[in-house]
Amino acid sequence: MKILDLVLKKEWFDMIKNGNKREEYREIKPYWTKRLIDKDGNFKSFTHVKFRNGYTNNFVVFRIKNIHIGKGKEEWGGEPNTDVYVIEIVDNSLKNEIQNSLNDIITNNLSKFYINNSISVDNLVNLFTEKIKELFSDNEMHFVCNNDLNNLLINGEDEHTKELFKLLG
Repeated sequence: MKILDLVLKKEWFDMIKNGNKREEYREIKPYWTKRLIDKDGNFKSFTHVKFRNGYTNNFVVFRIKNIHIGKGKEEWGGEPNTDVYVIEIVDNSLKNEIQNSLNDIITNNLSKFYINNSISVDNLVNLFTEKIKELFSDNEMHFVCNNDLNNLLINGEDEHTKELFKLLG
């Protein structure tokens, strides 16, 4: 997972967090060009964007749908007559994506958790591990082995997955 970190004013942060704003804009200036464009002139391959409420520890993370040059929407802080970098986000946050994956596992694979009328924690952890790996198949966060993710799920931390745990809040 490659995360773009952006600081927002409270107004825009709240709108994004509440699902009322689906795009964020940045001026086409050397600073943003360097952050968003690679040496070949293509947009960098960010998968997620971390929006911070000012310079605080209050943040939300969303999957990036697309980054392109376009016109901003005035009601979302853009200027309709000026080209800007447009960062489009999908409707749900990373935390929701993971919760939805877990719900899907429980709903569609419930029989796999049971062995002799009791829940198999190993089966549950293995299914969840595979679902997380699918979710982050395009990521820069590498699990050394399944034990890394298992430690996160069971113990709440692991040196290779602390960033994921922070994102889950």
